[in-house]
Amino acid sequence: MPILKQSASDAIRTFKHNSRRTNHLRDGDVKAEDRFMLAPVQSVSHRLRAGESIFTIGSCFARNVERHLDMMGFDVINRRIYDEAERLAILPGIDNRYTPFSMLNEFRWALDPDFRIDYEAALYKVDRGLCFDPHMHYAMRRFPVATALERRDYLNECNRSITRCQTIIMTLGLAEAWWDSKLGLYLNWSPQMRWIEQEPHRFEFHLLGPEDVCEALESIYALLDTHGHPDFQILLTVSPIEMMATFRPMDASVANMHSKSILRAAAGAFVEKHQNVDYLPSFEIALLSDPWAVWAGDRVHIQDDAVDFIVRSVMAPYLADEGDVQAVMAADSLSERSHQKLFRKQRQLEKRLERLEMEKAHLETSVSNLQRSNTNYLRQILELQQSGDSR
Repeated sequence: MPILKQSASDAIRTFKHNSRRTNHLRDGDVKAEDRFMLAPVQSVSHRLRAGESIFTIGSCFARNVERHLDMMGFDVINRRIYDEAERLAILPGIDNRYTPFSMLNEFRWALDPDFRIDYEAALYKVDRGLCFDPHMHYAMRRFPVATALERRDYLNECNRSITRCQTIIMTLGLAEAWWDSKLGLYLNWSPQMRWIEQEPHRFEFHLLGPEDVCEALESIYALLDTHGHPDFQILLTVSPIEMMATFRPMDASVANMHSKSILRAAAGAFVEKHQNVDYLPSFEIALLSDPWAVWAGDRVHIQDDAVDFIVRSVMAPYLADEGDVQAVMAADSLSERSHQKLFRKQRQLEKRLERLEMEKAHLETSVSNLQRSNTNYLRQILELQQSGDSR
């Protein structure tokens, strides 16, 4: 079934009014700095007020988004969970949620009074009263059961503040997921081998399809429609961060691109269905911009300057409200400085590459000259040997 149907006249009208209907990088008048950092034009469904409360959820890239939104002056309520960091052994990334269904679990625990589960049964006990929590970040391991349960209650309490947030930013991370058939829940991360060995029929590995992702997103939407802010808006994006490893029989990079494609296709279908859902093209900016300007040395994480540029670029259109001129100017100024900083870094890398290419050419010339000298030297030795033999 098509995601979108339009009459021919509507499609032509859309085509004519879309200033970015072709790849703008083909245009000859594009500035040099715009050729290495993509900045797509966005359509927005609503405006953000400076300082308003925002709820974010998703993979590790969502933490980068939170940090930069906080720097832009927004009240990112998720960051308050670290107020009890010491008492509840809360580590950075505790709220990372990698799959759409692990995100759905959080909304259910926080908002749905009918979603009852014995959370202690979801923990995996080890020795001396310690446990692993597969519904938290994978670093949350070997803690007392009582601490894990109190931490879950505290996180649910923090997440309930979503009801006063009009804007919810969701970052999709993985389409590879693990199913706990005993509890009927998707985990946030893969079970350890010891758990699989102890209960070999309990866990299943699933590669979610676009329809599965849409199912999770629709369930989240229904919960927000019932329990959330009366005028809630969802900003949906796909994390550009690559998966750490795959459980499929293929190269991790290939599996990662397939996973991201599934998430991106589902996000597109979900956005088309709801007027109060927008797509933020952070995935496209990272993927289609110059890799030297975007990626860190491990080619997995994104440079902080690039994150700053991405977040400010995708959020700037939402700040274009007459009442927030000062915030708009500050955001545009910072975004431009980030852009220029990245451009300068790019030019430095290009100059360094040019020097390396020149050094390489010089070495190749030296090697070639040395080889010719060695050849001439060997020829002379052979000639001397032959003249000696003739005597």
